[in-house]
Amino acid sequence: MQAELEDTVRTAVWVGGCFIFTNAANRLNYFIGKETVTIAHLDRPMYLLGYWNTTNRLYLTDKDLTIVSYQLHMSVIEYQTAVMKGDLATADRVMPSIPRDQRSRVAHFLEKQGFKEYALAVSTDPDHRFDLALTLDKLDVARVIALDAGSEQKWKQLGDKALAACQFTLAQEAFEHAKDFSTLLLIYTAGGKAAKLKSLGELAAKDGKNNIALTCFLSLGAVDECIEILCNTNRLPEAAFFARTYAPSAVPTIMTKWKAELGKLNAKAAEALADPTKYDNLFPEYQSSLHYEAFLRENGAVLRSATDYAAYLEEAHLSPEERMQRGPVRKAVSPVPEDDKEEEATPEAAPIAAPVVEEAHVPVVNEAAAVQDDDDDLDLDEDDTPAQPAAANAAADDDEDLFDEEEDE
Repeated sequence: MQAELEDTVRTAVWVGGCFIFTNAANRLNYFIGKETVTIAHLDRPMYLLGYWNTTNRLYLTDKDLTIVSYQLHMSVIEYQTAVMKGDLATADRVMPSIPRDQRSRVAHFLEKQGFKEYALAVSTDPDHRFDLALTLDKLDVARVIALDAGSEQKWKQLGDKALAACQFTLAQEAFEHAKDFSTLLLIYTAGGKAAKLKSLGELAAKDGKNNIALTCFLSLGAVDECIEILCNTNRLPEAAFFARTYAPSAVPTIMTKWKAELGKLNAKAAEALADPTKYDNLFPEYQSSLHYEAFLRENGAVLRSATDYAAYLEEAHLSPEERMQRGPVRKAVSPVPEDDKEEEATPEAAPIAAPVVEEAHVPVVNEAAAVQDDDDDLDLDEDDTPAQPAAANAAADDDEDLFDEEEDE
């Protein structure tokens, strides 16, 4: 006995090596090798009359003698029979005679039998071929299918597969088509692709992905763009602190906006905010920080190659005054190198964020308005109301996301 069929057979007929039958569940099936294939679901009990090779059709009738026919190509049966016998030479010879609209069915049959390579070659269904190509690690074939389909989901699947196979160029292309900003940020940062990071930041900002945009610009040392994002998302307190650290010259402008917004909620708290340009005694090193900022901007010390890390460590312990006295350590690196290449990820061009302008100073508040912030996460993707300080504070947060919505007191 070659195979056993567990089913209730009502009527049956042999066509070559294929056993065609109807069962108690009103299904028209055929059994070949050890595989049962359903041809049709019948809406009433029907009985097989036979198979006519000339028309490639099965004929059935019911109790009212109504005759119904279903198409079943002899070439499909011959092909499947040859495959089950392991006679692939005969199967290849029969394949050209199989109609194109029947080849997807044959491909699924081949996949079940473990012949996935043959199934990929036979199938005419793009979705089926894409899944087979990924399974067989034929990523070039999957890329062509994804290009024709234009589906972001297919590009995402291809990108994940390419990334797992360390095909970074293909992975980058796939995630760009899929608009997967988070993964692109990882790829561009790991590969040191400054120009791509800049483009991603601009695209993410337009798409409202402010967290991604801020991370891109911060990695590039583009402090002006970071401040702009914080201001556009109504994060004026955070923008003031950021500017006090990285761009002191922008503090007065932000302070004006912050006071105006805060005054709408608490005029007393707004008056408690101190502007460094008006309260020199509260910010003794503000003027020197302006000189250091100008020195950094003039010498373009915003991005440095990862290969310069050893030199960076040598000067990391120097004070701002000592760095200015030494002058630029080396020729400045452009924030967006023109020769940013699309090669596989290498650490040679990984950017280093801009150095801190001034250390350990509480910015933009006077003695009566200290700002406390225990948050460690940035979430700029939602519109939030400006932070409202308590009577003696400019802003206060307790163990909440810095960029989550806050209730105004």
